[in-house]
Amino acid sequence: MAFARGIRRASTTFVLLHQAARVLSKNAGFTAIACLTIAVAIGANTAVFSVFDAALLRPLPFRDASGIVTLSEKRTNEHVCCSTVSAPDFLDWRRMAHSFSHLGLYDTAHFSLTGSGDPENVAGARITSGFLESLGVRPQLGRTFEVSEEQAAHHRVAIITDGLWRRRYGSDPAIIGKTAGVNGEVFSIIGVLPADFRFPFALRCDLLAPIVFTDDQLKYRGIHPFFGVGRLRPGVVPDQAQAEMDLVSKQLESEHPDTNTGHAGDLTVLRDKLAGKLRPALFVLVGAVFLVALIACANVANLLLARATVRRKEFAVRAALGANRRQLVWQSLVESAIMAAIGSAAGILLALWGLDALRGGFFARIESFSLAGLDRVALDWRVLLFTLGTTVASALLFGIAPALAGARVDLNDALRSGGRGAAAPDRGRMRSVLIVGEVALSLVLLTGAGLLARSFGALLSVNLGFQPDGLLIADVTLSSNEYRTTAQAAAFYDALLERVRALSGVRSAAITDIVPLTGDDNRSGVRIEGRAPRPDERWRMNPRLVSTKYLETMGIAITKGRNFSPQDATGSWPVAIVSEAAARQYWPDLSPVGRRFGFAMAGAPWIEVIGVARSIHNRALDQESTPDVYLPYRENPFGYAPVSMSLVVRSSGGNSVAQAVRTAVSSLDSSLPISSFQLMEYFVEASLASRKFNLVLFGIFAALAVALAAAGLYGTMSYLVSQRSHEIGIRMALGAEEKNVLRMVIGNGLALALIGVAFGLAVSFASARVMAGLLFGVRAQDPMVFAAVPVVLIAVALLATYLPARRAARVDPLDALRIE
Repeated sequence: MAFARGIRRASTTFVLLHQAARVLSKNAGFTAIACLTIAVAIGANTAVFSVFDAALLRPLPFRDASGIVTLSEKRTNEHVCCSTVSAPDFLDWRRMAHSFSHLGLYDTAHFSLTGSGDPENVAGARITSGFLESLGVRPQLGRTFEVSEEQAAHHRVAIITDGLWRRRYGSDPAIIGKTAGVNGEVFSIIGVLPADFRFPFALRCDLLAPIVFTDDQLKYRGIHPFFGVGRLRPGVVPDQAQAEMDLVSKQLESEHPDTNTGHAGDLTVLRDKLAGKLRPALFVLVGAVFLVALIACANVANLLLARATVRRKEFAVRAALGANRRQLVWQSLVESAIMAAIGSAAGILLALWGLDALRGGFFARIESFSLAGLDRVALDWRVLLFTLGTTVASALLFGIAPALAGARVDLNDALRSGGRGAAAPDRGRMRSVLIVGEVALSLVLLTGAGLLARSFGALLSVNLGFQPDGLLIADVTLSSNEYRTTAQAAAFYDALLERVRALSGVRSAAITDIVPLTGDDNRSGVRIEGRAPRPDERWRMNPRLVSTKYLETMGIAITKGRNFSPQDATGSWPVAIVSEAAARQYWPDLSPVGRRFGFAMAGAPWIEVIGVARSIHNRALDQESTPDVYLPYRENPFGYAPVSMSLVVRSSGGNSVAQAVRTAVSSLDSSLPISSFQLMEYFVEASLASRKFNLVLFGIFAALAVALAAAGLYGTMSYLVSQRSHEIGIRMALGAEEKNVLRMVIGNGLALALIGVAFGLAVSFASARVMAGLLFGVRAQDPMVFAAVPVVLIAVALLATYLPARRAARVDPLDALRIE
């Protein structure tokens, strides 16, 4: 019995599918348009959800990643968050905070690696014990670092990645205990990381070495060079750990008021740290693409409603032959499901193409996207499940109303000869409501795109303060064993600059320890001669160690005083150049030229200001300029040899200059590798990348929405014209002119568009604050955008209604009045 019922159900389903396929194939044009609309909507939704999944949902490649947090410093008095950490504060956190099972510090670095092959510059990091344990990472060979290895007198040790182990050491199983030259010193390799290890805070990391705290770093809490990471104890949630860190910070503030007033440890869940600025943008983009899907569903529903009116006689005949309403509804829903399935399959192909385009255009090229995991974005089971759910939901959304409308047939009216649809006023109202909704949602998206475009334009107009064109950047890492003093390192840099400046195609060259927009930064407390800060005020500047001609090479203008001279570079008399931001902050009513300041460290000398340089946007284009101070690197007041510096070359030679620079470095010290060159324009582009990504995707969605709304309005007006051709013929036979018919049809379409614009403006004003966090230099209720967008949408609506109106105005009254 049950088997027989199953056979009957299968047979019925097959008949429904077969009949639905026949109906759709007979209306190939209609089916193609509907499926393409669905494909665009589902493809966009699938692509955006794939990005959302990769950045915010997919498990991180670490054990129990939900318990991993990053640690930085927030300074409420200075409105600063996510800042770097000092070594003494970290050591106190590790001793006093009990919410963590492990705590560690890290600082990215480059290492000169020698032995077992040619010299090689490898990217890596310096870490403390507790870093790998916080990530839940255990070496596949060997061990992790111990606390004792953070001491300067301890034997040098290193941990390498699986990739470096295989590439440079041939997967030697006896690698543990062997030595390698790291920055000119002998390091013992004590561990090899797992093959799936990925350093979470930089794209490339082949070697880990212990952080060895210097005496100055341990004695002075004002030096903040590190970031932290920790693992919460089982049962501890981030809010509890943050509350404990606030208490610990208050205690340190009372014990060290000079350096810690207003400072507090700040926790961020690792997932949120890696997603960064992408998180709010992705939520907004998900909302935007959902609106596109709603517009697409409304469009397809409009098409199906119009088609249901045309098929009234067909449904009436089926009903007369014995089909009940439930069967008619199921027949329509099966047709909708087939279109949804075809559209979904095409949408997946569009999503794959879109993701490839995003990977090539953004994700694989910009570090911030790659760190968020977007370079590995793909369609996995979660995404496919989402697409399946979207397909079912869309089939119901655009199919249920037309299916019910088609099933509600009046046999007498539908079978009456000459019945031209007069019995379907409710469906006409439904189509009008759908058009109004499409226009309103399109305006919301177009307004968002307009705000992002204005914001991006404001960002592009920001004066960098330097000229990035033609600038090449390369990191140079000297051996700390051979270049132990500032004088030794400076002698090498002086010789290197002399050779590089003599190269063909090189216009200028210089050395610096901090390159703008690279993400590197430092800051240190200062004291101003003749002035004293308020009790709640902290004076800090961002020091940059540079060679002569650095400002000239970067294209940073001197606005007061003078530039560094060769005599200044000797370090015989401490001098500095401050940025305009530093001058405004610390000498607000005076010229700083000729005045003196010093770093807030014991024994630090007074330094004379000889010039003021144009402020630059060092951190990002959308962040305020920092109070920078430029110091000749021979004057390094921080007590360490500047062995890790960046070579900045302004040239017109491209790759040929890069190769010549490599040769110059090797000719001075054959054991020194040089990292690959990077154009300064890359760092500028990376600073703009997240906002450009938002603008491109939002702009595409807005364009799709407007196109779909215009298509829906055009289709609706075309249908109304065809349904009212008899009425139009009567009007024209009675003397109506073409302009009257044009005015009537355009007026109907424009009325729908204006109602949609009104609703859309109300929704846009109410939801504008959602966009506020994504904007720069423009208000969320920008009057220019809110004035321009309705005009654009009304113009599109006029174009969409003009073509059907023109066709209506050319109706031949004799043809229109002919009795069927």
